[in-house]
Amino acid sequence: MPHILMLTNTTGSSVDILPALELLNHKVHVLAAEPTALLDAAPCDVVMVDARRDLVGARSLTQLLKATGLSAPLLLVLTEGGMAAVAANWLADDVVLDSAGPAEGQGPPPRLPRRRKRRPAR
Repeated sequence: MPHILMLTNTTGSSVDILPALELLNHKVHVLAAEPTALLDAAPCDVVMVDARRDLVGARSLTQLLKATGLSAPLLLVLTEGGMAAVAANWLADDVVLDSAGPAEGQGPPPRLPRRRKRRPAR
């Protein structure tokens, strides 16, 4: 089960930030959007930063997290209006709209092992 760390300064659950998470089989841990939050957090597969209401704060946080050597992918959760503000210098690995459906929150389907072609019997 994938483990998501959600960093936000709003009260409520991760479903309030990204409703599609409710439909997925992910473990989501919500912490305050502060650089020190990672010190108390368990290892995670992805870090999501809630940038819906505080774009300036989210930009500073993503830059700081990447500068400290964050190895997990870093995603921004944005509204449509916030998309215009995001640039490469934010250092986010990807963005997702808060209105995204479950298919976007799931990520790519798992890779299946390739089947080997059977050699004809001799």
